[in-house]
Amino acid sequence: MAKVKFPGTLLSVLAITLVILWSYRCLAAVHTTRLSSDHAVHILMAYDLRLPEDLYFWGQARVGSVLPILSHLLIRVSGLAPVLAISLVQYALLLVGYVCFASLLKRWLSRIILALAWFLPLVSFQMMVSIGHPYGVQFAFVGIAIVVIDWLFNHSGQMPPLRLHLMVAIAVASLFVGLWVSELTLATLFTVAVVAVLEKRDSFPPFSQPPRLRQVAQLPSVVWTIAGVSLLGYALIRTAKAYAGPQDSLYQLNSPAEIGDTLSRMGVAFFRTLTFQVSQGNFFLAIHALLVLGLVGYLLVRFWQRQLFLVGLSRWCPIFLVNGLLSLVAIILSDWAYRNGTPLRYFVVVYISFWFAILLLVEAVRAKSKKSAPFLQAQGLGGFLLVVAIVSALTLRTPILTGQFPPSKIQTLQPLNDLAPAGFIGEYWNSYILCAAAPDRLHCTPFDNQGRSPCPAPGVPARPFGGVRCQRCAQAVMASDSIYLVKNKWFEFFPPNIEQFGQCLVKVGVPREIAGYTVAPYKRSYTLPSRP
Repeated sequence: MAKVKFPGTLLSVLAITLVILWSYRCLAAVHTTRLSSDHAVHILMAYDLRLPEDLYFWGQARVGSVLPILSHLLIRVSGLAPVLAISLVQYALLLVGYVCFASLLKRWLSRIILALAWFLPLVSFQMMVSIGHPYGVQFAFVGIAIVVIDWLFNHSGQMPPLRLHLMVAIAVASLFVGLWVSELTLATLFTVAVVAVLEKRDSFPPFSQPPRLRQVAQLPSVVWTIAGVSLLGYALIRTAKAYAGPQDSLYQLNSPAEIGDTLSRMGVAFFRTLTFQVSQGNFFLAIHALLVLGLVGYLLVRFWQRQLFLVGLSRWCPIFLVNGLLSLVAIILSDWAYRNGTPLRYFVVVYISFWFAILLLVEAVRAKSKKSAPFLQAQGLGGFLLVVAIVSALTLRTPILTGQFPPSKIQTLQPLNDLAPAGFIGEYWNSYILCAAAPDRLHCTPFDNQGRSPCPAPGVPARPFGGVRCQRCAQAVMASDSIYLVKNKWFEFFPPNIEQFGQCLVKVGVPREIAGYTVAPYKRSYTLPSRP
């Protein structure tokens, strides 16, 4: 049977470009319908960036602010709206990461599949392309690091010393930036470091023989480069954490009972997916799970039967397989993840790592006999993976068939501009989002959960503020001429007056519906004295 020929480079690049453009049109912050307050925080940080206090996501000791920092620079240079600037920067970083990873693949079919998994991921992992989460930025810098390290693996002996040290510095710096963005990069850093030492162990002088002078002379210089850049990376992270909020339980481990509970819930969720008991009736989720399970089982059986073998397997396949496994274990063991319900979005690193590893594996697959069925060949397995990736993209339910796009969240928020300039106080999930469309004219903050209603007497000291990550945001809201309270879960009806951030606010108008939110106008009545 003649080999199946895949379309040429031009058609492959066109297909990848269409995937990226479709992803941007459907999922970028400026277009998505799923914008939340977590996303809005990044938009507000990009507009009003304060360093070093904004080196991390507001009030947290995690999610390094690479995206807001780069977006802020773009806003300053171009004058673009913050939501558009951050969307462009996010997709630029996604593209950088994708190009880096795709450059290590040999086949254009594999690169198309990776584009689908990367830009149109399974619905459970769509935070890969979200501005509210670190994964896309993390993989951009991890991608830069692995491309440089791959080059070092293959060409370090042929490089001038200056270029060698520069490449080593870029690789180490990229990994530390990735670590600043997300602590899960530690799994990648550890795995790559172990492999690098094993790969270059022959460069070290054996203990049984006198070391050669050149080896001894060269070894410390590279080690000092690695140590120096690592020290700078560590200093960056320590500085960021010094200005961050509480560490929470980010580094605490689960108890055996909690680990068992996490595994049990994951098993139940997987079984429900396989049996089509998925949330919101997403039929494609179940199809995707069955296809993946079938492929893994098929490969295991064929390798066990020695019908398949590997030729020229990339070193990055086992590295990212281990990276995915270490990340999986870290999330299962994390007390912080458990207290947040261990949602599937935390497993984006596992998802991308396994996709990349399986693509590299399939590229190296060879059948025992050339007369074997086409499905045993790399092309056949690649075709099956393409089907899996397409089904995965369909779980997002983007308007791929109708072409009719619902109004974006940013569009639905536009009526709030009629109230500007103004400040809004609400429950977290309907607070920061209200300023996303116009952070230059609107100010937003979650409510002060220590505030009292009715207001205490003017002479009673105010309580310490509670539940607010961004103090300057609260100050800006309270300095606004027009202040609106946003109804949600923090009160059942708009109170006549309420203490917020040391001020007594009095209702001065009737509630109204605007942009899908119920708001009521308040004004400052008097300031409560600070507690001695």
